[in-house]
Amino acid sequence: MHPEQMTIPLLFFAQAPDTLERQARDRVEAAKFVDISKLDGPNVLNAWTHGDLVTVYMLGLIHTEHSSLYRRNEDTWKRFPEVRRADYEREDGITGYAWIARYTLQFLDAYIKHDAAMAYFKKTPAENGAPRHFMTVSYRAAKGVPATLDEFRIEVGRQGFDRAPDIYAAMRKEKRAGNKP
Repeated sequence: MHPEQMTIPLLFFAQAPDTLERQARDRVEAAKFVDISKLDGPNVLNAWTHGDLVTVYMLGLIHTEHSSLYRRNEDTWKRFPEVRRADYEREDGITGYAWIARYTLQFLDAYIKHDAAMAYFKKTPAENGAPRHFMTVSYRAAKGVPATLDEFRIEVGRQGFDRAPDIYAAMRKEKRAGNKP
């Protein structure tokens, strides 16, 4: 995979950014199963520049709360008190999962239906009706398209044949400016 060449939009959900201590503990645990030196590499999200990127941090949710499978698994909740974030409760996770579904629907509407849903991502979560202090969302628009024949074909397919001359001109301009990855 070459994220620097991707032109598709990406919706990325994650739990709140981790502490350094938790990351260190997770690396020690991972080292029991894999060579962790092979896990290090460039950040895919930083390299994702030619496709729109919407990043959603669900501040109170733990990793397993992002999955409907685990939401229904009672064994998951036996350990919940020791892994939960701050004073968020299981009911907050249900609310958070509902917001994951809402943002996913808006994302699909924006990019598949090409409707007004894109405006949703340019508002704060509170402006969209989410509870305060519950989540944070950032929207980063794509910066041009990589100047390759395949990417030209993909971009023409996405924007339509009538836009081909504009797409070509933009790609040539980007390539001349030295922005080609």
